[in-house]
Amino acid sequence: MRFVSLVAAALLVMAGAAYAQNLSFGSINGTVTDTSGGALPGVTVTASSPALQVGQLTAVTDGEGKYQIVDLPRGTYQVRFELQGFQPLIRQDVQLTAGFAARIDASLSIGTLTEAITVTGASPVVDVTSTRGGQTVNTELLTTALPGNKTVADLVQMTPGLTNTAGENPGTLGLRGRPRFNSYGTQSDNSNTTMMIDGFQIIANNPLPDVGATQEVDVKTFGHGADVKENGAAMNMIVKSGGNDFHGEVSTAYSKQPSANLDAELRRRGLVVGQELKYFSDSDVNLGGRIIRDKLWFFGSYRERRSKNSQTGLVRNAGPDGRYLTGDEPPAFPKQLARNAAVKLSYQMTPKYQVSGYTTRDKNFNEADLQIAPFNAAVDFAHSPWEQTNPFDWKPYVYKTEFRGTPSNTTFFDVQYGKSGYKLYYGVQPEAAAKPTMYDRSTLLLTGSNIPHVSDFNFWVFESNLAYVPTRFLGGRHSFKAGYHLQRRDNSGARPKNPAGDYALLFDAGVAAEFEANNAPVDPTNWEDIYSFYGTDQWRLSDRLTLNLGLRWDQQHSFVPEQSREAGQFVPAATFPRVEVLKYGHLAPRAAAAWDVTGSGKTVVKATYGWFNVENIISADYNQNSPSSVRYRWHDLNGNRNYDPGEVNLDTNGPDFISTSSTANNILNPDLKLAHIQELTGEIERELMPNMAVRGLYMYRRFGDQSATINVLRPFGAFNIPLQRRDPGPDGIINTGDDGQMVTIYDYAAAFAGSRFVSNQTVNRPAGRDDSYQSIEGALSKRFSETWSLQTSYTATKYHRWITAIAQSPNDEYFPVDNAWRWALKVNGNYDLPNGFGVGAIVEYLSSPLGQRTYVFRSADPLGGPALRQLASVTLRLDPYGAEREASVPLLNVRASKKFKLVRRDFELSLDALNVINSNSVKAASYVSGPSFRSVTDVVPPRQVRAGAQIRF
Repeated sequence: MRFVSLVAAALLVMAGAAYAQNLSFGSINGTVTDTSGGALPGVTVTASSPALQVGQLTAVTDGEGKYQIVDLPRGTYQVRFELQGFQPLIRQDVQLTAGFAARIDASLSIGTLTEAITVTGASPVVDVTSTRGGQTVNTELLTTALPGNKTVADLVQMTPGLTNTAGENPGTLGLRGRPRFNSYGTQSDNSNTTMMIDGFQIIANNPLPDVGATQEVDVKTFGHGADVKENGAAMNMIVKSGGNDFHGEVSTAYSKQPSANLDAELRRRGLVVGQELKYFSDSDVNLGGRIIRDKLWFFGSYRERRSKNSQTGLVRNAGPDGRYLTGDEPPAFPKQLARNAAVKLSYQMTPKYQVSGYTTRDKNFNEADLQIAPFNAAVDFAHSPWEQTNPFDWKPYVYKTEFRGTPSNTTFFDVQYGKSGYKLYYGVQPEAAAKPTMYDRSTLLLTGSNIPHVSDFNFWVFESNLAYVPTRFLGGRHSFKAGYHLQRRDNSGARPKNPAGDYALLFDAGVAAEFEANNAPVDPTNWEDIYSFYGTDQWRLSDRLTLNLGLRWDQQHSFVPEQSREAGQFVPAATFPRVEVLKYGHLAPRAAAAWDVTGSGKTVVKATYGWFNVENIISADYNQNSPSSVRYRWHDLNGNRNYDPGEVNLDTNGPDFISTSSTANNILNPDLKLAHIQELTGEIERELMPNMAVRGLYMYRRFGDQSATINVLRPFGAFNIPLQRRDPGPDGIINTGDDGQMVTIYDYAAAFAGSRFVSNQTVNRPAGRDDSYQSIEGALSKRFSETWSLQTSYTATKYHRWITAIAQSPNDEYFPVDNAWRWALKVNGNYDLPNGFGVGAIVEYLSSPLGQRTYVFRSADPLGGPALRQLASVTLRLDPYGAEREASVPLLNVRASKKFKLVRRDFELSLDALNVINSNSVKAASYVSGPSFRSVTDVVPPRQVRAGAQIRF
């Protein structure tokens, strides 16, 4: 296999190579002078910390009195300065976080005293050389001082520029508990989010690792250098590493919901089942320490969470009257389970070389979950009975190994290899095994069995970094870095046979309308390979000006290996040949500057520019073994509300054919360009006082060469049959007081009917149709010191987002752009009171959820005009995006705790109140004209109380 060959070749190259400091490590640098300000060369600078497995690292100042110690793990350091004839100086309590460069200057006095002068001062909070933006969250602060469920969703809630879109509901586990969020306008996914464990990239949006097993989480949100491929948020989870002393903790927490938050208004808007928590338990244990002092350290953790809670709109059955949507349906309370186990080993082979390994396994089970809906139904537990959900079992995993070395004081290397992925199984509820899948587009009600599904996602990564840090070169001080990143992604979404039949039925207000045939069983394999090479230079032209320069090359190779499928209810057995989908690449330049305005290290102005190539996960579009469906008109001839042979003409070129998602006729596009994002930022940071800084930010992101899939055999001009229809208004009923104006809908000519005129191709968007986002932000940060911490920010983002990427008919040109603003206000902090008491809070205030009204125009015209002939229906946007909006969303979580000192142990009791104000703000609603217009599909969960206990040693 070519990928394996490349890995082997890269290993051979690295056998004699040197360095690179990865994103998990920081550095200390500065200038040493005498009391008159003259530079002192030859000073021995020693950094020591319990975080160092070798105990301490040293450097010697050069002819200008400058020094730099790099490749330092997160921790608290003591820095000692020594030179014969001068009194030694010790700087204590220097705090390093991942990726932070601490500037520590020193002034030595002439003297012969052997006792060193010890100086304790606040660590720098402004990094005058790094230009990446974001924040680093101390996990201890999150787990012992602030309220929440100790998950990635809590990190998102605390980080400026990030907003949870899912996974923020306390008590929710599994897929619905994984981190999904918005980052300055762009949604987190595998192509614009970087998730890392100790600097090693894993699959984005997984729930790994356990946040409680980390020392800190470095969340960078903009200004990435060439060593990071993706543009969006990069989360680096720094896992605990043991130590020469044993340490660990045992904790448990239990949550209850004291009250509900559904009111008459929500019930009027169709929400009869909200989120109700029966219980949520969360327990973990971790232990770290030495196996061999200064040689072999270990860390292990285990966490188990259990919950039983309802989901918005999820009901157990039809209730006493036997009919759904009448308001008497009882809520469903599926049980959920999540287990996580992790182990890390660190072996210091020699003072210069270290090898480490890490692995974690997760198990998630949910009795009832809904992920796949037929007919592109926009249903998210809006009106879903238990029978329509899937019991599912999800097993994510990660393993990785790392080899690091420091052959000399100026060269370093780091090599990592590993794999992440998951196995995911969706089943069918036993009581629905004989019921076909049914959806009513008028009421948004899903019933019957849901579609079974299996996912097998594998993500291999091999990467290495190398660097050289000369004392002086080309008129300045440089830190050169080079590296490569090789990855293979296999995302296989299999669809087994459905016991109730491999089809779905669509009704319109109870009347049979459409039929969807699935091509089960299929088990596809799709490959996406990425080969990336980069080089960077941190060029310090002077003590006040730093340039961060970089260049990256990303090449993607997508292909589909040969594979076969079995015969199904609607498809024959077949074997499909290998398909070479595409191979393309592009350079990605990065450039940034940091200017220390006064030279004191307290005020810095930064500017960044970056070109980011976007991975195009495209191979599945050309895999004929991928799950697909064909939609037809359905004639329920015997009125039994189920499909019988003869009720649908299954000829895809016949009169009943509507559309297909099959890849059989898809056309490769040899001219497809690699999509990219250009990002420009301007930032000013100012240290207001020790441990406190303020930041102002402007960001502009513009997408380029975005792609979309269109039907190239049915062009825009084929939609040449205009039909006049009355906008029925929000109630969806014609000739009532809320009717709108006449609108024109378009059908396509009969000459373009049938599957012979369906051939999809992925193309780049035309000029002028790219998305862009502008953001402004102000933030204040007070690092925990003198008993308190504080983080606050305000972020506002102006969208320019095309709702339909490429217009394929005139129907797509109604209100096509989202130009609305979104904003978020965040505050979090804690305060240690006397006698071991403490309080903490996390506050979010989010802008209104937005939407726009749409209507589904059916084939027949209620006013008696001409009917649609080829299209079965047309959905039009009838208002500008943002015309429909909900109230702003306030969120308030608080915590109170009490610590007790035991013999060599700390014991803590805590009480968290989540959503203290019991807000029931709407987070999502349907704006389809008709009986479900403005029906609520999701709200803020009710108030919850979480009691916890923790022992640390």
